[in-house]
Amino acid sequence: MLEEVKNPHAQHIVGVGGIVIRNHRVLMVKHNYGVHKGCWVLPGGHVNYAENLDVAVEREVLEETGITAVARGVVAVRSQILPDFGLEVYIVFLMDYVSGVETVYPRENDAVAYFTREEVVNEIQATPLSRAILDRVMSLQFSFFSLQSDYKQNGPDYRFYL
Repeated sequence: MLEEVKNPHAQHIVGVGGIVIRNHRVLMVKHNYGVHKGCWVLPGGHVNYAENLDVAVEREVLEETGITAVARGVVAVRSQILPDFGLEVYIVFLMDYVSGVETVYPRENDAVAYFTREEVVNEIQATPLSRAILDRVMSLQFSFFSLQSDYKQNGPDYRFYL
């Protein structure tokens, strides 16, 4: 089927999600559009042109929740081949809360709230991917790649995680 694709190196979609844990509870948003309408998901979205991943997740979390958070490292990566043979890559960051109060942005979501691990896994209507990631992260059964701040090429246009 790949031979049917005119440009096998077409641009792909890159998305990011942020895990912000505060007082042993994780920040989530209830989507009001798309395939996950009505479900609780991690705040996040698509990476803009010429935007680094950590900058994108910090921007998306702020835009969707009103919370300022800083990316600590990558905890999960998911890839999915789309019906048009494109690829969507979703990269999830563990983040540190900095400031802000949960704010609903009706263009993006119906609700913003913090949940315990048990609520995410057993009670609320969360996506299977969100449940799987948060179950591991909130039970401290995970590792992550952190930004290597001492790596000499790191800068505004280059990020190395290890």
